[in-house]
Amino acid sequence: MRGVMNAVTGGAATPAEIARTTGLDRSEVEAILDHLSRRGRVRLETLGCGPSACTGCGLKGGSCSGK
Repeated sequence: MRGVMNAVTGGAATPAEIARTTGLDRSEVEAILDHLSRRGRVRLETLGCGPSACTGCGLKGGSCSGK
């Protein structure tokens, strides 16, 4: 859990980024994030892609799967 929290506070924004940073499987990362969310340690948000969603998105050109 500490590695996931370090990745999040270090700027990793998606489960895929956290998995790459920590070396964990994505399913493990998602389970840890769900646990941390239930404990109030992180807030999970769904990134939605629409016609103008990328305009202000911090993932534009980075790790966004919708690019």
